[in-house]
Amino acid sequence: MCAAALKGFKYRVALGDTAGDVTDEGDYSATVVAEQSKLVIRGLPALLIPADLHGYLDVLVCSVAEVDRVFVQLLNESDNLDWTTCMLQAVYNDPYADGVEVLLNPQRGQLCVVKSRSDGRWYRACVIERASPSDVTVYYLDYGKSDTVDKKTVRSITTLLSSRPPQAIAVSLANVSCTDAQLDLFNVRAFLENRQVTLHLEATTGVALVASMTYVDANGAHIIVNDVIMGRSHSNYAPVKANSLIQSRPFVNSSKAAIVGSDQSHNTLERPTRIGDVPTRKLIGSVHRVIDQEKQLPFDTSR
Repeated sequence: MCAAALKGFKYRVALGDTAGDVTDEGDYSATVVAEQSKLVIRGLPALLIPADLHGYLDVLVCSVAEVDRVFVQLLNESDNLDWTTCMLQAVYNDPYADGVEVLLNPQRGQLCVVKSRSDGRWYRACVIERASPSDVTVYYLDYGKSDTVDKKTVRSITTLLSSRPPQAIAVSLANVSCTDAQLDLFNVRAFLENRQVTLHLEATTGVALVASMTYVDANGAHIIVNDVIMGRSHSNYAPVKANSLIQSRPFVNSSKAAIVGSDQSHNTLERPTRIGDVPTRKLIGSVHRVIDQEKQLPFDTSR
């Protein structure tokens, strides 16, 4: 008997609201306004989404860009994300690493590795624009955030690190309007970031998946996040003032995480975001073996 084909489709990164690259019709233009163009990130393999349209997908919310737009990571990709993170620190903290060069003139759409000013860690990224003579605006491929970094810390990406799919998936929340939302951006971030949720995939656009989002509260009830944001439903999340929020960590992901609860039934996947805080001896050993043997590990890296 033939094995049943796996369901799903492939996701490629395309950033909206960035002027000049390619329109939805496929036309290249450097002059069209931001709303009519998108930056299509090339040079990376597509990420397999293990669900069909109108199916369900378990994810972690890693970044909230707008009230109606978030970025998520697949829970089943946590080992691959751990491996990539360890490889980045091992290679780019080594001043003698082969194949790593400073990008003297970073170009829009170019894949790279950069050092974050906020935590000093290395991340895979794509150049959005040269913001100033000394700054470059980039998009973090695995976390869905944009940032401005020092041009001196922008490096070329190795063949091995560019062979792995991006981990951040853009999601547009169905039937959520920024103008009519009952929660502001500060509260949506406090409500959602680092929370495990389930997506119901409704459609795709040129730059995002369109989905409704649910989570299970402490009483076992399924809470529809879209309705909570719009005030159509209630949860035990209590809105807070913006100035009372604790500054969120720059990055969260699903790697090596444990599901915990909080006083607001916030089912989060708590994990440290720095490599030194997680048990990664096996990963680091694997990284050094790859560097020494100059060979690529399989995509589904096993522990």
